[in-house]
Amino acid sequence: MRSLRTARAALSDSTGGHLIAQQNDALLDRDVLTGLMQRTGFMKVAADGVRTDAMAVLLFDIDGLKSVNNIYGLATGDKLLVEFANILASVCPEGGVAARVGGDAFSLLLPQTSLHEAEAVGKSVCERFAEAEIMGRLGQLNRTVSGGLTQVAVQGALENALSEAEMALSAAKEGGRNRIVTVDPVMRNRRKRALQEPTLEDMRKGIEADEFTYFVQPIYSLETNKLVGVEALIRWVTDDGTVRLPREFMHMFTRQYKGIINRPVNAANEVVASFARPDSDIFCAFNISSSFLNRSFEPSPRWLDQLLMGINPKRTVFEIVESGQIENTTAARNMLNFLRAQGVRIALDDFGTGHSNLARLVDFPVDIVKLDRTFVSQLSSNTRHRAVVNALMSLSEELGFEVIAEGVETPDELQALRDLGVPMAQGYYLGLPQPLQEWNARDKAVVLRTDVA
Repeated sequence: MRSLRTARAALSDSTGGHLIAQQNDALLDRDVLTGLMQRTGFMKVAADGVRTDAMAVLLFDIDGLKSVNNIYGLATGDKLLVEFANILASVCPEGGVAARVGGDAFSLLLPQTSLHEAEAVGKSVCERFAEAEIMGRLGQLNRTVSGGLTQVAVQGALENALSEAEMALSAAKEGGRNRIVTVDPVMRNRRKRALQEPTLEDMRKGIEADEFTYFVQPIYSLETNKLVGVEALIRWVTDDGTVRLPREFMHMFTRQYKGIINRPVNAANEVVASFARPDSDIFCAFNISSSFLNRSFEPSPRWLDQLLMGINPKRTVFEIVESGQIENTTAARNMLNFLRAQGVRIALDDFGTGHSNLARLVDFPVDIVKLDRTFVSQLSSNTRHRAVVNALMSLSEELGFEVIAEGVETPDELQALRDLGVPMAQGYYLGLPQPLQEWNARDKAVVLRTDVA
């Protein structure tokens, strides 16, 4: 059997074949079920047209179509698709294009139309579809539709506009559905940042090139003014010197950790080894993602064995990020109890922010609480914040955990912490995060600077 491409070429070579080929192309660009343009045809028409004005583009998605297919059957779902396609075709102006661009996704291209006018069209479509009823095998039913709206600039690409509209569509879904949301500057900036974010492939290449490393920030005792620990902060330093922070890549680590974790864990082991000298009691703290704690507990995880290889576990602290949501509290508690049994201490990071506060002190075994900068920055001026810190210090005595203040940036903040009896602190005023190599190359400041102490 000849391929479709070969068959179309043969038609073009025959008498009148060129016209037949064009007709076949037009048919191929049409959706069989709804009769609307398919995505390929939609993009082709948009690309071929000469635009002298900006166009508005609406992207729609039928709410709850999956439940219709599951409960009423695919044939009923198809009826809804056809009903919506008919509504869309009826509002499509001359020169506009209505298309089915995905399973239950539709788009409407409106030439010489302002966003305000396009929004009115979109709302009309939503209202008409919400009122439409079709007969399913279990009786009459109806559904709603959500939409995202943006504008295609005169020289702009439709693909980019559809991507923006998809972002607005997601916002419409999250905002309650059956509505139109227009792209705003905040969404546009968010998309711009997303496009600049590294990909999983970039990260894998970075790991192979040993671009992931740790910076360390000192933690001092405010009673002795001596260095008692460091927090190891993972960084991605690319070959051009760009330093990427965890918020740019940790979500990929937590999704793909099984295949990519080895080298970063080896780097973490190197950091601990730098401080775990026989004549020192300095500890090294690492943030631990809540996604790791949400996983089913596995005795002696391989990554933990790698991290603690040749290291005294008592020199290691794992910080639970307070803002991270822990869904499987049983698995998390099992993991934390296992870590503590090995000698690792557990810290509750960013205390005072996030999903919970005192509840985690009750739910999980905690050795250290790290007070968030939100409280530290206002100790001198906010009596409520001082009261909270005083209460935390009392709790620390009752429950047997230590307290570290984070984010100390001024001498007044440091003095306020001393006055309240907070035993340990870290922050830019006490020491900036530094690459491990720079820390090791300098004369180690085991005591605070004179102007700080």
